[in-house]
Amino acid sequence: MDRVINTTDQQRTTLECGTALTTVQPLSGPETELEGVWMAVAATVSGQPAPQIVGQRLSFRDRRFKISKDGRLCYGGTFSLDPMTEAEDDPARIRFHQTASETLMGTWQGIYERSGNALTIVDNSAAMTKRRPISFAEWSKEGYVTVHFVRQG
Repeated sequence: MDRVINTTDQQRTTLECGTALTTVQPLSGPETELEGVWMAVAATVSGQPAPQIVGQRLSFRDRRFKISKDGRLCYGGTFSLDPMTEAEDDPARIRFHQTASETLMGTWQGIYERSGNALTIVDNSAAMTKRRPISFAEWSKEGYVTVHFVRQG
């Protein structure tokens, strides 16, 4: 399945999933908060609905992530969390270093919020030259991708 992202210059980029698989090991530390598999249930790109992202599975294990859809690997690499912030109202930070696909290869900087079995991530994967979002209110700004996930299993 393809993932379509509108870039800041309004070009349309189609993101195709590959077929490679990754083997990973269990992890320890703050990253265990997200360990497991999450299903995308709603998404926006630059504030517009992104139904092509719905159904993607995001898995975290051993500081590695992979995003797949219909059994095909779309993206993957390493991730890190910074759950501690300077101000109480600052959201926790996440960084993805995507190396599994030439499409969107690079570092995606974002913020996240987990509440029970729900996870929301806002990142700059549609425009990696943009700064990390500083609040969830930026979900509608050009270049930011927002995905709402539900934990699987």
